[in-house]
Amino acid sequence: MGGWPRPIRWLKEHPAAADALLASFLLLLALATGLFGPDEPTAKPVDGWWAALTVVGIAPVAFRSSRPLPAFLVGVTALFAILATDYPETLVSIAALVLAYSLAAHGDQHQARTTLVVFFPVLGLFFLLGRLQGEEGATVGNLIGNYFVVGTAFVLGDNMRRRRQRVTDLEERAARMDRERGLLARQAVADERARIARELHDVVAHAVSVMTVQAGAARRIAPIDPDRAVEALGTIETTGRQALAELRRLVGVLREEEPMPDLAPQPTLAELHQLVGADPTLPVQVFVEGVPVPLPPSVDVSAYRIVQEALTNVRKHAGPAHAEVTVRYATDALEVEVRDDGRGASVPRNEGGHGLLGMRERVALCGGDLQAGPRPGGGWRVRARLPLEAA
Repeated sequence: MGGWPRPIRWLKEHPAAADALLASFLLLLALATGLFGPDEPTAKPVDGWWAALTVVGIAPVAFRSSRPLPAFLVGVTALFAILATDYPETLVSIAALVLAYSLAAHGDQHQARTTLVVFFPVLGLFFLLGRLQGEEGATVGNLIGNYFVVGTAFVLGDNMRRRRQRVTDLEERAARMDRERGLLARQAVADERARIARELHDVVAHAVSVMTVQAGAARRIAPIDPDRAVEALGTIETTGRQALAELRRLVGVLREEEPMPDLAPQPTLAELHQLVGADPTLPVQVFVEGVPVPLPPSVDVSAYRIVQEALTNVRKHAGPAHAEVTVRYATDALEVEVRDDGRGASVPRNEGGHGLLGMRERVALCGGDLQAGPRPGGGWRVRARLPLEAA
């Protein structure tokens, strides 16, 4: 039973079928009322012509959404013909109101207003002719009432069209914003990868330079001091292994050339105190847990950048706050954690910027994991775990 669509949903998804069902219902009800209902004392008896005019007046309801203007003109013409021949109008007038509403709701706005401007004088002329012929229903009150009813149908239809247009515009705007957000996110990831690639490039270049210097020194001192030459070769081996590890991270990362490359050395955790003391408006405490060990350059740089970006987010989003930075040296990993006691979850820090995207990219390239979110007691926490590969 769950596979069958609900009736209302099905009708919304199939407007042509819904219009056909509405026209069929009105037509059957009108024919039944005219043939089997009580006779109106002032109306002409129903016959074949009445049935034909009734069908012509109600059948256009089936096309009220797809062809609103032709349907309205045909339906109103049939209604005028019924009234002019003194046949009972039954439900043809109701169908005309439905067509008037549909013209304003589904038709062209300019055509709908032009038709309304033309329809009102024609309706007034029709009542004037009836008044001259002495018809009892052709009164000023009935004319004003008809103007009001038809005008209300047009206004309701126009409001529905405007509402539907607003919904469509909002959906298009939301879709466009999603596309732009996706493009910005991909661009941010690409920019961050390019930045990481440049930093790793500098790290590898430094390691190769060290290897070159050590190799030259070993070659010169080998004949006179073999022990120091062996020590230099050990340094070359260690540095080479480290350079290979950095090269594995560099492979697949896009590196964009810049006209003016940054020749400054890459920052490390040794400069952490200078980083936290750079902004006196944000009180920051630094805690170091465990025994500090030499870190691979990529891990060292990534840890520094993660702390830097996390503190930047605190300044942007937390308001007046205090922050704590904890660096933990474990046997197999380095952990950095940044906590604050600011506004926390009241401000979504991952929206409107790409700081967390950059941090996740750095952690992913080092093979680690990142956790970021509000703290239970208030504030925000960023925790990154960076594995320490064997050098």
